[in-house]
Formats: sequence, C-alpha cells, structure tokens
Amino acid sequence: MLQRELERTLKQMNDLKNEHIELKKGMTEKDLEIEAKEAEIHNLKKANVDISSREMDIDQPCHTPANEALHARGSCWTSTKRVCLEESAHPELERNKSKDIKTKGVQTDLPLNSGHLERKKVLMNNISSNLCAIWGRPANSMLGRSLISKILASCSEEMLTLFQSARLPDKCETSTEASSSMNNAVSEVYDIIVKMNSDTIPIQTLLEALLNLCVVGNAVVVSRALRILHSILQNLLTHGTRSNQRNNVSIETYVDNNMEIERNNQEHSSALLNTPDPEEDGLHIGNMFLPSTFWTPFFTGVLQIALKYSEEGIRVDALSIMILTVRTSDSKGEREKFGFISVMESLHQLLQKENALLVKKHSVHLLFLLLNCPAMLKMLCSGGKDGSELMETVGCENEPQQAINSVLKDLSECLTCEATTSLELKLCRLVVNLLAFIASSGKLGYEVLLGSVTAHSFLELTMEVLASQMECKVDFSTEVHELLNERYLLMREVLILLNRLASHAMFSKPTLEVLMGSKRCAGLTIDIANRLPQRSKYPLRQLNPQMANDLADLAQKFRSRVYGFLEEQQHSTAERCDTGASGKPPRVPR
Repeated sequence: MLQRELERTLKQMNDLKNEHIELKKGMTEKDLEIEAKEAEIHNLKKANVDISSREMDIDQPCHTPANEALHARGSCWTSTKRVCLEESAHPELERNKSKDIKTKGVQTDLPLNSGHLERKKVLMNNISSNLCAIWGRPANSMLGRSLISKILASCSEEMLTLFQSARLPDKCETSTEASSSMNNAVSEVYDIIVKMNSDTIPIQTLLEALLNLCVVGNAVVVSRALRILHSILQNLLTHGTRSNQRNNVSIETYVDNNMEIERNNQEHSSALLNTPDPEEDGLHIGNMFLPSTFWTPFFTGVLQIALKYSEEGIRVDALSIMILTVRTSDSKGEREKFGFISVMESLHQLLQKENALLVKKHSVHLLFLLLNCPAMLKMLCSGGKDGSELMETVGCENEPQQAINSVLKDLSECLTCEATTSLELKLCRLVVNLLAFIASSGKLGYEVLLGSVTAHSFLELTMEVLASQMECKVDFSTEVHELLNERYLLMREVLILLNRLASHAMFSKPTLEVLMGSKRCAGLTIDIANRLPQRSKYPLRQLNPQMANDLADLAQKFRSRVYGFLEEQQHSTAERCDTGASGKPPRVPR
C-alpha cells in the first residue's frame, strides 16, 4: 500500500518537474523573441540614420566648375544610385528577420505583428522628423528634395552619357560655334542640377535648359536629353506636381526605345496617377511646382524637335513626351492652346510612308489624345470650317482643309498596308479605334468615314482589312501566340465598328448601301458574312475557344444585319416591279 502511494507521489513530482521545464522553456523563447525585436528596432534606427546622413552628403552641392568635373559626375550618379539600392534593401532585410522569429508550421499575420509594424512606422516618422528638425528644414521640403534625388538617380546613366559626350569631338560638327553652344548648354544643365540639389532653383528651369539643349545639340545629345526630360516629367506627374491635377488618367512608364523597337513595341505597363496627400508631401508648393503656362510652349518645342531630326529613336522619344503631356492636360482648356493647324501639319510629316512603324503608331496615339478635345474634334469633322477659335493666322483659307485631308490620307495608308507583323496589326487597330471615336461624334464624324480621301472610303478600307486578315496565313515558326492575339483584337475592333454603324438608327441604311455599292466591296461583305461566323473554319479554328466564340458572335450579328438589308432591298425591288407590271392607271375621260 505504501509502495503504491510512493509511486503515485513520485509520478506527480515528475509531472510537476516537466511542467516547470516547459514553462521555463516557453519563457526563454519569449525572451529571445523580445530580444530579436529589440535588435530589429535598433537596426532600423541605425539604417535610417545611415540613409539620412548619406542623402545629406549627396544633396550637398559641389561647386566644381562644369568643365573640370566630368569624371566626378559619374561617381556622383553612382553614389546616388547606390543609396537608392540600399534604401530598398533594408525592408527585405527586416522581412527576413521577421521570418526567422516565427515558429515552424502554418503561419498567419497576427494582430501583434500589425501592431509592431505600426510602431515601426511611427518610429521611422519620428526619426525623419527629428533629423529634419536638426537640419533646420521642414519635413515637406525634405521630401521634395528626396524627389529630386530620386529623379536624378532614375536618369543617372543618361546624364553621365550626356556630360561625357560634351567633351567628345563630333566628326560631323563643322562649326566650332555650334559645338561651343552645345558645350555651354551642357554646362548650364549641369550647373542647374547642382543648384537643384541644394534646393535653390525650380524644376522648371531644368526642363527649359534641357529643351534648349535639344535645340543646339547633336543627335546623341538630343537623344539623351529627351530621355532625361521624359524621366523627370514622369516622376513629377506621378507625384502630382502639375498645376491642375487629374486623378483619372494613367501615366505610362518609360521603356527604352531601342528595346521597344526590338520587341516590336511591347505594350507599356501603366499605373494610376494617384494624387498624394498634401500633408505627406511637399510637392504642391515651392520649386517642384509647374505652372499651366509652361506646357503649351513646352509641347510646341518638343514637337519642333521631332520634326527637326529624322532618327527613329529621337522621334519616338519626343512623341512619348508629348503623349505624356497631353494625357495629363485639360481636354477642354489646355489642348486647345496647342494649335490645331500646326499640329495637324506636323503629324502629317510624322505619318508619311518613310517613317518607321513605331513613329506612326505614336503619332496616331497623339492624334487620338488631341481629338479628345471637343473643339479639335469638331474642327476635324467639319473640315476646318468650324472652330474659328482654334484657327491660327494663316495665309490661305484652304490650309485647314488641306492639313486635315493630308492626315486623313495618311491614316488611310496605314490601313491599306498589309498588316503581317505584330506592330503593323497594332497600328491598324489603333487607326480603327480612332475612326470609331470620330464616328461616335455624330453626323459630321460619320461623314468622315464615308468620305473618300483616296479611291476608297474608310468604311471600305476597314472591310478590306477584315477580309485580308481572314485570308492571311500564320507562320508557326514565329511568335504565333502574340500574332494571333493581335489579329483577334484587330478583327474584333473592326466587327464592333461595323455592327455599331449597321445597327444605328440614322446610319444603318447608308452604311450598308456603301458596303453594297461597288461589286468588289459587296463581294467582300457577303464573303465575310458567310465565312466568319463558322467556328470550325479558318481563321477562328486557330484561336482559343473564348476568342473564337467572341468573333463568331460578332460576325453572326453582322451577317444578320447584312442579310436583313438584302431582303429589304429585294422587297423594295419586287414592289417596284409589281407597280410597273400593272401598267399606267386608266385615264379619266373629260
């Protein structure tokens, strides 16, 4: 009996001992977790101090003359880029540490972790505010200066190449005066960058200096200056430093044009232009602000640069800058100031056959954005007869009509070319979208589609585009997926336009009359209406089921409207024949 009691007591003691060990082990793990978090906070403080001190070193102006500091500039841009990389590296370090603290198993984000992140955010804000107070600069101004550092770092390679090219002899340069003007312009840009780093000069001065450099520089300098301009504008517009901001437009990120040409103009990624909180940035005031009066002469200057140089890269860069400017402008106010006739004449030069496809595509894109201005769209549809407020001083009354007809002819040539590559298909689709937008403006816009600037109207040309894509075979040794996708998108846009016109209450009958007016166009229309709805035949059989069904449904709707029109025409013809067969009505005797 005593033996059993002793064994029971020993077992209880062992259980208590094990429980004590487990509790002690749990407390040890908790202490280790607390120590790890304290070390994390300490490293965060150290990282913020290092970053802020390095930014202060970068932002200090070096008053070395521009002609004596070309080698130092490369190191300056390299150090700036290194700081940005180090800034982005610390969050990854902290995430790795937080992963080590977690225990094994299925992990979830607990409220404790979110509270810890909030404390870290407050701590970072406090450190930033304290450092700004030590430097005697308000937090908003510091953030504005950080944006300058970000801008300079984003285009550091272009700046380095620009400054190095200024001291290289240009074999094509025959005038020492022109070379001196370019070197002076480069030196001026460098001096402005140094002063901007100390926050003593507005960003507008730098943009104007870069634009002036494009006027006096050679092709290499102009190319680099345009890329710097694009990078600066993209950063400024993304951070909402325009005079009249909009929150419903997208800013396309910049893509190297050489890479874009090699990839046949891969689509740009886009991000929503979010207006930041005025309390969290200092970009709405001071040296980062760009007035509304800046944009019209800036747009005109960039347009002249695009016309001056024939290089594809320069023209694409200039058009990208103009597109970025127009997309963020007021469609009813600022776009009217760009000058309708001069812009149309310039676009005519950029849309001619000798230009590269990428230049044409950007030119059509720019025209599309400009026509979003109601006054410009009205001017185009009326043939220059309406919209006197947009008329510049011209020497001939027929000049607006000539400029408009030239651009419309260029657009028709973009449709007549046989689109076999991805970039050609994108260009055709963009022109079709533009025509659909013009037709949606009303009767005058619809008449643009029916008008024959060339031998055929735009309506007939779109039908020819659709027929050619039905007959075009795919080379399966090339990038089939991208090509088929672009072909599907083009055919879809054409069918949507045709269905919209053929079902319109006012434009249905004249649309189908044009399509059936000539023997050739009528044959294409009937062939498309019969073949395209069949999913099992080419070209729908090469598409995935969803794309094929989409095109087949659109084609079936178009087929029903075409045959409905033909039946109506047959009934009208039969009625006329019956009336003629009955003879003349008897004469009433007097």
